[in-house]
Amino acid sequence: MAFNLVQAPQFAGADEVAKAASNHLGLQGFQKPIWDTMMWKQSHAWWFSPYVVSISGEKEPIGANEWNWVEDGKWYRQQNIVSAVDNGGGSYELTLSETKPYFIVNDVIDLGQAHPTQNFINILARVTAIDSTGATEKVTVTVIDPNGTVGAIAVADLAGNDTTLLYNTQGECFQLPEGRVHTPNQYTNKLNKIVNTHKQCDDASNREYWFKSDVTGRFYWMDEDEHLTMYRHRMQCDMALLFGQMHSFTEPTTNYEGVGGDGLIPILRNRGFIGSYAGTVLEDDLIEMMTKIRRYSSTGGVNRFDVLCGDDYMKDVMIAMRPYFIGGGVHYGNFSGNGVNRIGINFQEYQFGNTILRFMQYDGFSDPNFLPQGANGVDYAGMGVWLNLERGGIKVVYKKRRQGGKIKDWLNYKEGATFAADGAAITDDRACRTIVYTTHIGLELKGANDHGIHFKV
Repeated sequence: MAFNLVQAPQFAGADEVAKAASNHLGLQGFQKPIWDTMMWKQSHAWWFSPYVVSISGEKEPIGANEWNWVEDGKWYRQQNIVSAVDNGGGSYELTLSETKPYFIVNDVIDLGQAHPTQNFINILARVTAIDSTGATEKVTVTVIDPNGTVGAIAVADLAGNDTTLLYNTQGECFQLPEGRVHTPNQYTNKLNKIVNTHKQCDDASNREYWFKSDVTGRFYWMDEDEHLTMYRHRMQCDMALLFGQMHSFTEPTTNYEGVGGDGLIPILRNRGFIGSYAGTVLEDDLIEMMTKIRRYSSTGGVNRFDVLCGDDYMKDVMIAMRPYFIGGGVHYGNFSGNGVNRIGINFQEYQFGNTILRFMQYDGFSDPNFLPQGANGVDYAGMGVWLNLERGGIKVVYKKRRQGGKIKDWLNYKEGATFAADGAAITDDRACRTIVYTTHIGLELKGANDHGIHFKV
């Protein structure tokens, strides 16, 4: 039988000898691509809670989603005069805005009306009768006028004045006066349950990449992705502390009630000092803001404010301080560095009297890809949040675990086949792993009148 050759094998590379170099196989699929081993990152964080904790600390973890605290407030309180009736002979009936009894007979009160003939003295009056039967408090007073120089006071002038208790004084063989009850104020806040998950699949998690994670140094994207999930989780916790608004809702998967707590800015909006400015921030605006917060604060002894600034606010502050550099109030020596002439302004603190303002740019207020910057929204870039952290009234709060510790960045896994350890039980019916980050976090802000917001109108 004769042999018949159907096909002879090709000699490897024989057909490639005469090909152009650009099409040579060595320059195609066999060549190792060139990769930078490090990944360039565009995202960054604007941490708020670590800075607060570093100065003011954390509250002991709590065992519920809601907690309360008490503030005693100020024992003195102004009363606004809504209207006045002249009874003659220096006696006046004052209708006050207050709905609860406050003044008692023989109180000496300041009527908020300057004395007509004596400089630097307001007209004082003694309370002679109280009427608490109406919707608001009424008091009858007699003007204190030992020299007969006060004269009749126009009731239209009294209306709108604020009056305040100075002291209570009694006569000979006096009857004990009624007591005044001072009740403290209760405040409440709630925790936010921040939960983020990340799923990793079997095949994808085992694939190596040309670039490596700067967290673990390994060439697996799953390492970096896990870190980014944690990164986003911590940022969401910070955003809850800053912008959270108290509310309740029905959890759609269980029909149980869920809650969310107030953050710093809503609390200050309701109970802190609020100041506004038009155009640009000037030095006088800073002094006025500082003075007013001190005036309305619970102690008046604020020695330092940490001011979180949007970039427009920070820019205005720098320009407002420019006269100190131009006028020579601040001297840096020669404006040069490394042989290059350099001029400009760079400062972080400003002191007026015995109070220091420490300015810090908070990029979260200014990043155009983060907070909405539309014309209908808040101009966060032009806002400054003034915090009195040294007194310790601001605390970050976490949920307590029954087993001990706190629910802060709590890490759990659901692991399927190939992820769980050899011989271990699996908790996922797929060949995947689910990473769960959980934090129960809230903000406690005592003495909100020690802090403030300065915003642009």
